[in-house]
Amino acid sequence: MNNMKKEQLRLYAVTDRTWLGNETLYEQVEKALEGGATLVQLREKELPEADVQKEAEELLELCHRYGVKLILDDDVELAAKSRRGRGSYRTVRYGTGARA
Repeated sequence: MNNMKKEQLRLYAVTDRTWLGNETLYEQVEKALEGGATLVQLREKELPEADVQKEAEELLELCHRYGVKLILDDDVELAAKSRRGRGSYRTVRYGTGARA
């Protein structure tokens, strides 16, 4: 995240399905974006890849509407699949603790 601007890191939202209640992940992320989130990380370690890809594609379009980057946690290949035809490489990122 070294190439990100300071203002992109003001409010960093990380997804967590345990807090969804009666809402969808999409609805929760949209609320976070409406509330001023400047970066969203999709962190879904327990879901099957196909489900994560579907979520990533939907959230990527949502984040794009708000001008916010989406980080897809721990899966470079899935990030590449999710961004096909949708914006630049910078829109979907691969999140790890290691520096590339």
